[in-house]
Amino acid sequence: MSNPLKKLAGQTAIYGLSSIVARFLNYLLVPLHTSKTVFSPDQYGIITEMYSYVAFLIILLTYGMETTFFRFSNQENNDQPSVYKTILISLFSTSAIFIAVATLFSQSIAEVLRYPNNNEFVIWFVIIVGLDAISSIPLARLRAQNKPFRFVLINIVNVAVNIGLNLFFLAYCMPMYKSGQTNFLVETFYNPSLGVSYVFISNLIASAIKFLLLMPEMTTKNGKFDKVLLKQMFSFGLPLLVAGLAGMINEAIDKIMLKRMLFDDLGEKKTMTLIGIYGACYKISIIITLFIQAFRYAADPFFFSQQKEKNSGTIYAMVMNYFVVICALIFLTVMFFLG
Repeated sequence: MSNPLKKLAGQTAIYGLSSIVARFLNYLLVPLHTSKTVFSPDQYGIITEMYSYVAFLIILLTYGMETTFFRFSNQENNDQPSVYKTILISLFSTSAIFIAVATLFSQSIAEVLRYPNNNEFVIWFVIIVGLDAISSIPLARLRAQNKPFRFVLINIVNVAVNIGLNLFFLAYCMPMYKSGQTNFLVETFYNPSLGVSYVFISNLIASAIKFLLLMPEMTTKNGKFDKVLLKQMFSFGLPLLVAGLAGMINEAIDKIMLKRMLFDDLGEKKTMTLIGIYGACYKISIIITLFIQAFRYAADPFFFSQQKEKNSGTIYAMVMNYFVVICALIFLTVMFFLG
């Protein structure tokens, strides 16, 4: 294996370790959320459906700019700080407009989603998606600058806060309240009527903290906003947006379609129960998703940094071969032990 491939493998291992730890810890929330003492299957169905919408919104709000950043920042005729600042301002502006408009029409959106009494779900999620969309570019810059450890640290903190708050509200406060053994913390921070909202609130707080941790990367004074460059980046990013949506349709549209297909025939409670059960079983795909995500984090900056090398085509082919072999081995291992 050549040096470039060793570098890619090393960074994949670093990103992979953080991804595996973070996603595995998040996966441990599934038994908590699906426990009969915490949420019923129909309540977990709400969580499954709402996060399916998030998957699409993240792609829409980033509109291919993450990969576009790597492409344009590695071109010699482009000023990297200006590329970064232009994309950051663009994402910040579109995310702010999205949050404002969606919040203004949150009740109408909630009615379309068939949650007429929970428009707060819409407000919380548009803020989560907006913050995560803006945060994606500073995180991409850390990858481009080969700072995987800061990247890992910020993501681990994000996951730790999310999990910690879930455990606090659902594994500590909820049982205490149900047993009648309340204390200052339970009386101050826990409201039993919120239910699944605590999952969303925990995510919102975690996303806000990640955003704050990335503020030093966002407040750079270098570079300038370039409208001409932005138009070029839009042209490059648009096909990536379409491709991203196409891929996400294959991955997440099923949870959304189930509600549209079954709601009128089975009613709300039974439909959401089926979605909840389906969503919990779907989580087994996390095993191969972890590797793909870790590889993508390392591969994006790697591919663009290698594009000028004479043997780049050979390197890309070797990477593809290793990627396919490893994915196939993971798939076969999962299928072998499925029974």
